[in-house]
This record gives sequence, structure tokens and C-alpha cells, in this order.
Amino acid sequence: MDVRKEVAVKLAGSLSAAAVVALVLTGCAAQDGLGAAGEATESASVPTTVGGSTASDSAGTGEVERIGVPCPPSDVAATAGPDGLPDSSFACLGPGPDVVLSGLPARPAVINVWASWCAPCRAEMPMLVELADAAGDELTVLGIDVLDDRTAATAFAADVGLASVFDPTGSTRAPLGWTGPPATYLVDADGVIVHRIYGQIPDRASLRDDVARYLGVEVGDG
Repeated sequence: MDVRKEVAVKLAGSLSAAAVVALVLTGCAAQDGLGAAGEATESASVPTTVGGSTASDSAGTGEVERIGVPCPPSDVAATAGPDGLPDSSFACLGPGPDVVLSGLPARPAVINVWASWCAPCRAEMPMLVELADAAGDELTVLGIDVLDDRTAATAFAADVGLASVFDPTGSTRAPLGWTGPPATYLVDADGVIVHRIYGQIPDRASLRDDVARYLGVEVGDG
């Protein structure tokens, strides 16, 4: 049974009342250059999966993390380079050790800033999962969950099947320059951010075109 099906079977119920209130009251921030990234609505307060099932915290954060998507390895001694990812360390929302962003494997990467309460984030997630599946070892695709409830974030990341780390305070905001999720960064094999997408990814084709243009990775259907 794959990760998404296993989570759907194990998880049932709804988020805690406190989490729901927090998620409903929070909205996606406006993005510079691309207008509003979108607003969280009441329907977005409970994470909705790619397959249409609903994830919850009833199984507990620890259990979901054990069956979630492992994060890529990282070099814990790596330092931040010019125009690169910060050398901050974050907990993985799946199994495995913490991840140092600047120490990701030396291959092209797509880094996506998201939150479980953000409707545009949830809308673009299937494109990122498809990209990760199709690219395989040619590309690292990693999410950074920001300003979120860990239980909701863990369940959502495991359910959709995207490897992600947890940044609860939004500490990546300053070094990466995002004002709110979603935001996507294309990073070359040398660790340099070569392209930024503020706001929702327009569509599947444009994402793959950008990956080919800026990272030199041609991704077919997978």
C-alpha cells in the first residue's frame, strides 16, 4: 500500500477545534508582483488530499510522520552560499532526520513554500507531486511548511505524498523573500536560486517548462 492510501486508511475524524479556528482565521498573504496568492476559506481549514480523502490528527502526529514521505538527506555542516538556500535546519514532516536546506544533495531542486490552510497551496500540490514522481533522482522536490499547525501539516504532507520540512515561525521568510505561501524556488545543482515563483503555480506545463529552462531538467510524463 502506498503512502497516500495508507494514510487515508489510518486517519479519520477532524482537526481539533483549536486547530480549525486557527486555520480558518488565517489567509494566504499577497505576493509581490503577482497579486493575491489567495485566501484560506472555511473549506480549506481541513486539509483535502489529492485523491479526495481527508487527513486528520486522530492517529497522532508521530504515527503519521512514521508513514509519511522521507525527506532527502542533507549535509549538516553546509553553509549558505550567495543567492542560495539558508543554512537553517528544520524537522522533517515524515520519517528521517532534520534537514539543512543549504546541505541538500548537489542536484537541481524545486523548493515549495506552503501551508495546510492555504487554498492555492493545496491546489498546486498535485503538480509538485507529479513532478517529483516523474523526475526521480534528477530533481529534489521539497516542501517547506510555514506558519502552520504541526498536526494538520504532518497529515496533509503525508496524505498528498510530498516530502516536506516544518518551519512553524516562518524563519525562511527573510532569507527567501516570500511574503506568504505559496512560493516556489528553482535551485540549480550549485545551490543557487535561479528562479522564483511568487503565488500559485499557473499550471503543470508552465512548471515543467520552468524546470527545463532554468534547471536543464526535461521531465516527461511520469
